[in-house]
Amino acid sequence: MGNFVPSEVRHLEAWDRRPGESDKAYKAYKAFLLYRDARLDRTLKKVAEMLNKSVQNVGRWCIRWDWRQRVEAWDRHVEELEALETIQLRLEHRRLSLQIAKDLAKKVAQGARALEIVRVDTDGKEHLAVKPADLIRLMESVHKLQDSVLGRSDEDQVAKVEVFFGNTEDEELHERD
Repeated sequence: MGNFVPSEVRHLEAWDRRPGESDKAYKAYKAFLLYRDARLDRTLKKVAEMLNKSVQNVGRWCIRWDWRQRVEAWDRHVEELEALETIQLRLEHRRLSLQIAKDLAKKVAQGARALEIVRVDTDGKEHLAVKPADLIRLMESVHKLQDSVLGRSDEDQVAKVEVFFGNTEDEELHERD
């Protein structure tokens, strides 16, 4: 059939079939693909076994067609793709985490308004609709989540705001009675 010539002029990567590789050499290229894609289990012996060829023959192909340099380029390419995917996943995670923090912050604001609401038990005892201690724990959770995603606020020299709702431990003890 002759030599392989790409149908369009384009940049060939090191791992692509090379112009001038004969059909016979293309069989070696198929062996190269087996070698390349084996990644961690990459050995000439395994390729030879898969193709029912001698290790010496596969070794000659490896040398002649520069497999080692080509797979190193392939491995770098795959690692770059994996790194980009990891970055994209981290960005998606950060967006989701920030949205969760934003939603929780809205709940904290609703909880703060609920501190004004008092429910009355059948025995006439009044209780806050939201316990201040629960609200504080939720606020801390929002703050921790935002810190883990955006970094600590004190690293950016942002003012620290503390909110006190009285002695929450006494309120909890009183409600247990």
